Amino acid sequence: MPSIGDSMIIIVAMMPIGCRGAPGDGADLHRSGPRGQIVPDVSQAFCPEPSPLETRLSDELFALTNQLRAEGVACSPSSEAVTAQALVRSSTLDCAARAHSRDMAAHGFFSHANPMGLGPQERARAFSFNEPVAENVAWGQRTAEDVIEAWRSSPDHCRSLVDSAYALAGVGHALSTTGKPMWTQFLGRATPSMRSSERADERSRSQ
Repeated sequence: MPSIGDSMIIIVAMMPIGCRGAPGDGADLHRSGPRGQIVPDVSQAFCPEPSPLETRLSDELFALTNQLRAEGVACSPSSEAVTAQALVRSSTLDCAARAHSRDMAAHGFFSHANPMGLGPQERARAFSFNEPVAENVAWGQRTAEDVIEAWRSSPDHCRSLVDSAYALAGVGHALSTTGKPMWTQFLGRATPSMRSSERADERSRSQ
């Protein structure tokens, strides 16, 4: 498992032109399977039930993400502070995030691509989430505060956390066989039903 000291963080954003790893991670860690094809994977076959610890830590990370979006943050010395609307918790993205954290913990890897080569978009689609996603992962941090601070200190991670293009989030946490925490956060674009509801609200307010 790759490591930088006691912890490591990486990010990938799924965009129409492709994707990339964060500066310093040494490689593009996203490897897609055949376009449009979902390769069966036992870690993707069901939504794992969270333990009380996983629930508490995932809830804390979700709350801290929304706190950061509300307070605003400058993601680089030359940029101004950016705020964004609160994210809505997605049970579907929770499942995808939890499954990936469990997969990394059980099989001893740390990557956006699982051992079968499925990247974030393919894994989200396996849980029937078809909108564009971004994914942040981290390992080694014991608290949600430490994870947010690590992501906040990385310009790419920071920008994803306050990106107003994302309206949904899911969080997963798991412990590896050696006791290392594995964190996954999915950020997702609004679903068609959400967009329809927003348009209806806008029409209602304009009347």
